[in-house]
Amino acid sequence: MFDSRNAGKNDTATASFELDRRIAIQKIMPVLALATKVHSILKPESVIDLVDRAESHFREISEFQSTAVQSVQPRKLSPRGWFVPTASSLSLDAVLDDQQIKSLIAELMAGPLRQQISSHFHGAGLVVNLDQAWFRRQYVPADYPPLHSPHQWHQDGALNFDFQNFAGKDSGQGEVLQMLTCWIALNSCGKQAPGLELLIEPISRLLGPAELKPETVRSKYPPASYWRPQMVAGEAIIFPGDTLHRTYVTPSMNQVRTSLELRFFRAAAIPGRLSCDRYIKL
Repeated sequence: MFDSRNAGKNDTATASFELDRRIAIQKIMPVLALATKVHSILKPESVIDLVDRAESHFREISEFQSTAVQSVQPRKLSPRGWFVPTASSLSLDAVLDDQQIKSLIAELMAGPLRQQISSHFHGAGLVVNLDQAWFRRQYVPADYPPLHSPHQWHQDGALNFDFQNFAGKDSGQGEVLQMLTCWIALNSCGKQAPGLELLIEPISRLLGPAELKPETVRSKYPPASYWRPQMVAGEAIIFPGDTLHRTYVTPSMNQVRTSLELRFFRAAAIPGRLSCDRYIKL
C-alpha cells in the first residue's frame, strides 16, 4: 500500500503544474470555480494518523469479507458506524470517536478551507453532515474486493433522491441539494492511484439515470470539459452538489487510494431529504 509519508518531489511538481493549468483555464472559463483545489488543509502528521486509523479498519473488513457471506447491503459495525461494500466505504464515525471527529473538523476549519466554504455560502452559519461523511478506498481493477465498484457518474446533490419514481425520464425531478462536498486525498492520487474525474460544465439540475450513462456523458461533453486532478496527501477538491463526477481509474494504475469526504450545508437550510441526518455545527 502507498505510504502517504513518502510523497515525492515529482508529485509536488505535477500538482503545481495542475494548479497553474487550472488557474490559467479559470481566467478563460470562470465556470471552473464550481470545482476548486485547496492545498494543505491537513497537517502531514494528521494525514498519517487518519490513514493509519482507516487502514486498520479496512484490514479488519477485508479479513471479515474473506469468510463472510457476501451482501451488497451496508453493514452495521460494532461499536458504531457503517461499511458499504459496493463502494469500499467506512463512515467517519466507524473510524473516529466523537472527540477525534471534533478535532478533525477544528483543524480543517482553522485553515484555508473555511474561507473557501464560507465564501460559497456567503458567510452563513454552517454544519457538516455526520451521516454523509466517509472514508473511501479505491483499488486498481486487478485488486477489486468482492462487490467493489468504482463510483460512476453522479451528483452529490442527488443524495436521498428517489429516482425510481422517475424511471424512464431523462431528467431527475427535484432540487439539487445546496451543499459543498470536500473531497480530501489521504495519499497521492490521480496518476498511480485512482483519483477523481469532474465535469467542468455548469448543470444546475439533477440528471436522471439515462443522462448519467458513460456513453451519454461522453457524447454530450467534449474532452476539454473533464478535469482529472493529480493530488498529493492533504489536498482537497471542493465542489457544489450539481457537479458531475466519478472515480478516475485506469488499468495502468498500481496503487490503492484512500480519501475522506465531508459535506457542508447552511445550518438554517437543512434539506428535507436529509432532515433525519446528524449534523455538527461549525
